[in-house]
Amino acid sequence: MLTQSDNLPLGELRGTYSGKRIFAIGNGPSLKDVPLDLLSSEYSIAMNRIALLYPETQWRPTFFVCTTTNIERSDWRRDILHTIDLGVTTFAWQELRSHIGERPNVHYLHCSHGPEVTQEAPDRWWSDDIAERVCKFGTSMLVALQIAAYLGFAEIYLLGCDLGFVDTRRRRGVVGRLLRAIRPDSDPNHFAKDYGTPGFHASTLNSNMVAAHRLARRASMTRQFRILNCTPGGTLEVYERLSLEDALSTKGDGSPIDSDPANLIRPAVAGPTAGGPCSD
Repeated sequence: MLTQSDNLPLGELRGTYSGKRIFAIGNGPSLKDVPLDLLSSEYSIAMNRIALLYPETQWRPTFFVCTTTNIERSDWRRDILHTIDLGVTTFAWQELRSHIGERPNVHYLHCSHGPEVTQEAPDRWWSDDIAERVCKFGTSMLVALQIAAYLGFAEIYLLGCDLGFVDTRRRRGVVGRLLRAIRPDSDPNHFAKDYGTPGFHASTLNSNMVAAHRLARRASMTRQFRILNCTPGGTLEVYERLSLEDALSTKGDGSPIDSDPANLIRPAVAGPTAGGPCSD
């Protein structure tokens, strides 16, 4: 599954997919209902434990992102290495080199702002040059978006970006007791019940992710790419929305979307949020 990106150093990858489109795949619960096989002939970028979905689809991502310290856990490391072992072009945090090793399909990144907690990520955190650094604040999706923009993709379609994390293990009363009794290890925040939500309060995870997406949207407005949210449902309202069906009806060459304007849902104005750790 090697691509032209595997034969070039990071510094020479800028614009290698200029004008094309890519689907950025998050790991939200809606993903289990998305017909990913429809993306088999499309460029796509996924992350972390996406391998948990492989038994359900023939689709595999073109690019893969791993910047999470959760790789230190054996179950996460198994699934992350599964995707890398397929030969998928991978972008990984250099601090994870000891877990991944030197491979021809892996590019290592210098990451910044991972532990930040803030209500609004400043524009300067966005990186236009991933060969220098990439911002990993809030969510692995922010890393994927910076990579996609650097590679030259003109249209970026989001899937599986549900947000709306909930704290099932912290729920009190009858509902909480029932959830823990029926599905003690269930994760409602990802497409697989055993995916594993990080051990932070959902409110901080949600607000940090929203702040990261706001940063990406502002970056897209002053650069040569556009981000559209094709996630069915979810609470992410930072971008315009478009159905996957309408996205796939376009040419995929970076030309303007030929769609009924009524199908594009304008993003809502988000209110104040509190910062929090990354949602890896």
